[in-house]
Amino acid sequence: MPIAILVSKTKKMETIFTQKIFLVDDDAFSREIYLQHLHNMGCTNVQVFENGTACLDALTEEPRV
Repeated sequence: MPIAILVSKTKKMETIFTQKIFLVDDDAFSREIYLQHLHNMGCTNVQVFENGTACLDALTEEPRV
């Protein structure tokens, strides 16, 4: 599986594993499956939300995503 490489504002190369990931799903079972999969891939900075409203609120509160 290829690893996505992203360029941040500071021009440092970062992988998906170091980026903040917002996981949104209204189904608790699906959220847990996705979260476990991301953790198994090595992603450690994952924030989980039950709905889109909560996710959008977090984007407002944490604009440096």
